[in-house]
Amino acid sequence: GSVRVMADEKNRFETVLDALSEAVIALDATGRITLVNRATLTLLNLETPPTGQTLLETVRIAELGDLVQRMQS
Repeated sequence: GSVRVMADEKNRFETVLDALSEAVIALDATGRITLVNRATLTLLNLETPPTGQTLLETVRIAELGDLVQRMQS
């Protein structure tokens, strides 16, 4: 059914995302991290995805927090 198709698409998307050499971080409307790929974990020296945290909580670089706020406006 459609749930299986959606699950398959999600798995395919995550596989492609993890294969990218570039770091990818997805944020929700409130600025919380919803998804990161393997390159992000490596770049930020993280062992586990920081899902639910803000970008500022994760990387502690104020300029990135400012950038996210400007993008949301």
